[in-house]
Amino acid sequence: MKIEWWKLARRGAMAAIVACCMVGLTGCGDDDEEGDGGGSSGIVDPSDDVAPTIVSYSFDQPAKTLTVIFSEPMQQGYYTTGDYHPDVSYWIDNTTFRIDFITWVSGGMIVLKTSDAQYDGFMDLAGNPIDADYPIAFP
Repeated sequence: MKIEWWKLARRGAMAAIVACCMVGLTGCGDDDEEGDGGGSSGIVDPSDDVAPTIVSYSFDQPAKTLTVIFSEPMQQGYYTTGDYHPDVSYWIDNTTFRIDFITWVSGGMIVLKTSDAQYDGFMDLAGNPIDADYPIAFP
């Protein structure tokens, strides 16, 4: 049986090209935009002395979640207390905070805490804490 090496080499080269194209295409996502997902460049203005505020919050009762939106990009730390058992707490982006609950006490409270001597609470990128503790009643 006669092997035509040039055909074998051509098939190998074509297979390598196809494999590289597939790896390149599967590695491409919608990640070409710059930034951190929250609309901030991440640069801290040293003259920023304004406390962040809570713009809105909403409960999703069937999913047992609370979503809080802040007026400006925030540090990723937080401190809360209240009548609940959390499942997980996390930042969706740098202005949107979410808590998923195992349970909460109907009519009870969750308190988003400002910073104190013992804990770092909700603070913007410049280190300004929210002005005061922010209580939210559970539905």
